[in-house]
Amino acid sequence: MITTPETRNRVLIIEDERKTFEGWLAELKSRNIEADVATDPDEAVSRLTSSVYTVILLDLMLPFGSTKSARTNESRYDVGVEILNRIRNGDFESHGTPADVPVVVITANTETTVIERVRRLNPESICSKPESPRYLAEHIKSLLRKDNDT
Repeated sequence: MITTPETRNRVLIIEDERKTFEGWLAELKSRNIEADVATDPDEAVSRLTSSVYTVILLDLMLPFGSTKSARTNESRYDVGVEILNRIRNGDFESHGTPADVPVVVITANTETTVIERVRRLNPESICSKPESPRYLAEHIKSLLRKDNDT
């Protein structure tokens, strides 16, 4: 992914739990990393479509958005997986975030089937929740350094 001065060090946090994203925001801010927050899938899609992000921090379990499918067996984990799938398919590339953006997936789910679905979509990493805000900020900072070196 090629970055420009306008997009360098810009992170999108997709997380619906206020206490969690506020901790992550504080840690990123302390490292001079700009971050936006999307608390539901509709807001995430809007931000991904209109802005370019250098790294995405994605919680898998999100509330259903307005585009929820009619399937009654859909779990809230499917929401995060669908967002990752859309990123990787390039759904936001024309005006926003590219398909090759590093995505750090955060999840409390340990179900093998869910984790395997996520792995097939090539996230940069998968971290267990709850994860230390300090660890995540350092991990994101290393991804930004890696991107800035290319």
